[in-house]
Amino acid sequence: MRTGLVTALSVALVTGGGLVMIASNAQADITTGLVLNYKLDETSGTVAHDSSGHGHDGTVLGTANLGGDNGLGFNGTDTSVKLPNNIMQGLDSISVDFNVWVDSTQTTPYMFYGLGNTSGSNGNGYLFTTGNAFRTSLSLTDYTAKKDILPTDTTYGLPRGTWEHVTYTQTGTTGIMYENGVEKARNTNVTITPGAIGGGTTTANFIGKSLYSNDKYFKGRMRDFRIYDHALSSGEVESRANDANLQAEELQAMGTYNGALDAFEDPQIGPVLIFPSDYARDVDDAERPPDWKDSNGNTPTLWPAPTGAKSQFTFDQIGTLQATAYATINPPDATPDDPTDDDAPYEAKAKYVGMSDRIVVTTNAPASVTDPLVSAHPNQIVIDRTDALPTSTPVCNAQAGVTTGLVVDYKLDETDGTAAHDYSGNGRDGTVLGTADLGGDEGVGFNGTDTAVKLPNNVMAGLNSITVDFDVKVDATQGTPYMFYGLGNTSGSNGNGYLFTTGTAFRTSLSMTDYTAKQDVKPTDTTYGLARGVWKHVTYTQTGHTGIMYENGVEKARNTNVTITPGAIGGGTTTANFIGKSLYSNDQYFKGRMRDFRIYDRALTPVEVLDRADNPDTKWEQVQALADNNCALAYFEDPVIGPVIIFPSDYAGDINNLATPDGWTDHAEVAPTTWPTVTTAKSDTFTAAQIKEVTDDINAAVAPYADGTYSVLIGYDGMSDRIVVTTNAPASVTDPLLAAHPNMITIQQA
Repeated sequence: MRTGLVTALSVALVTGGGLVMIASNAQADITTGLVLNYKLDETSGTVAHDSSGHGHDGTVLGTANLGGDNGLGFNGTDTSVKLPNNIMQGLDSISVDFNVWVDSTQTTPYMFYGLGNTSGSNGNGYLFTTGNAFRTSLSLTDYTAKKDILPTDTTYGLPRGTWEHVTYTQTGTTGIMYENGVEKARNTNVTITPGAIGGGTTTANFIGKSLYSNDKYFKGRMRDFRIYDHALSSGEVESRANDANLQAEELQAMGTYNGALDAFEDPQIGPVLIFPSDYARDVDDAERPPDWKDSNGNTPTLWPAPTGAKSQFTFDQIGTLQATAYATINPPDATPDDPTDDDAPYEAKAKYVGMSDRIVVTTNAPASVTDPLVSAHPNQIVIDRTDALPTSTPVCNAQAGVTTGLVVDYKLDETDGTAAHDYSGNGRDGTVLGTADLGGDEGVGFNGTDTAVKLPNNVMAGLNSITVDFDVKVDATQGTPYMFYGLGNTSGSNGNGYLFTTGTAFRTSLSMTDYTAKQDVKPTDTTYGLARGVWKHVTYTQTGHTGIMYENGVEKARNTNVTITPGAIGGGTTTANFIGKSLYSNDQYFKGRMRDFRIYDRALTPVEVLDRADNPDTKWEQVQALADNNCALAYFEDPVIGPVIIFPSDYAGDINNLATPDGWTDHAEVAPTTWPTVTTAKSDTFTAAQIKEVTDDINAAVAPYADGTYSVLIGYDGMSDRIVVTTNAPASVTDPLLAAHPNMITIQQA
């Protein structure tokens, strides 16, 4: 533990008690020596914009999937990016650095990039990197005179179906290859400099296209492609691989998992975690959360090494001080039954800031209101005074925003093509097979003969928990047996380890081998079948040993003895993952329609399942955006009055005049022209601080060290105005919570 760290950080306070200057989580980008930098984040056009400042824009050729932050999609047939001529001219050293996602169906040989020249159908002097086998090669002529930089295991191939960071550096006679920031190969006898290729003249410089015309095009995605005029150091390569934004995600994940109060990047110290004053474990030995994946769906290969320190506060003290600040600035309504005096005179936001170890209260209340608060809590509360807080409140997260933990999200709303686009942000597009009726908002129509959607391989790898959630309309003529989806493997004509759900009889099954070893989750009435000819919402959740099936948000079946985890199937390797197709070849194909198919890496709570069942449409996305943008506690659909948004009891804004989020677009990247009309109300029970206080108490009682003794899912339910806890902890653990927080908690057995 770094002694006095919090005290040292406190100098960040502005003289006079003003705003705390918080260090950004983002690290300085490595821009020195850039020759070109293609973010490949375009959403339209044919220009790959160079952000290096040198104007070396590239040209996108062929049919490309312009995916914005998900990078450029290469179709393996004709997609490439043409770089300017002579891009390596004068370079005695070089670094080529990029993020790449190789499609599982990529054929060989291929190049991620090729910089050089051609002669006829062959390369004629070049530098390239490929993934199979993983290597970089240079030549002044063709392959007969190449210099290879390749791993000791010359058969090693770059993993497919996941984002990888690849770097090649060369200076002097040393060429080094890195994968995810870790050195993978080195050759100290590289006698060809990049600038010597073609004598500096190179006219065939491509990303995604080989310089040998008989080779294959690259198939997959790529983003943030860079060329430097020097060899990056190993530390710089590691920093590039461990992208600053992802490192911030990882640091926040470590903070949450270890019970930290705050996680941030200090400009001198680096990553920092601040823990409660009564924290019992070693603050400098923070654990990495198991099974955690970043926003790209990847498990980190490199984690931050944060410095730990203890705050002057416990969790409870922070909640109490925040509540005190709100109550001081806007005292409780003396006449709660009189709606004419409900408006709070001042706005206020109270937040704990780890860098200063203070509660920072941003408010437009005058000094006459706030000075007594600061005097009563010296060295604990700091006022950041502003003449007027912005009308658009900071983006926060209302409960029931059911997007956390998405593995894949197929809207199945395409109107052309064969791609089932993944909206989870993980780049796991599926492929529509056979003859499909692409119905837009009505989903994909499956003909019962050959229609299916192929998901990427290994989609359940590492999952100890899962949710599969979708809308389905079964055709009246559906034959049996069939599967809505099957995730697993096959052997001959049989399934060989799988997870599936079917509608007749309605059930979910898991097996490590075939049907003789299956474990079923099915209704008590084992003959029950899902109704046909109407849209139904089906959800399967599993965590621990408990699997639950829902129909239209209502629990239909439960098995508390499911011993097979999704990630154990095939040892994590699954190559037969389909929607609409059984893993048994003698079964029937699914016939009907399906839309909004999702897989999560966790079990949704019953409240979340109900929200998904009630409103899976674009309007619901807009309601969520309104709730998040205005710092609501929760949102839901009331069967009588429609969408409802619930705010904290001490909410200082105008709940009848919600601010719409600037620049927001829905999953189809469409900006609303109108917003839904919602009913708004304040919680009768909770302030935002109280939600956190009770949640912290629940975690401390049920899972104090996240050791897995008991499962726990916590969510505020706006409809009941209660915190719903789904857990397998016994009454001896949960009863004291109910007693300590009367009329605040509902316990549901997992």
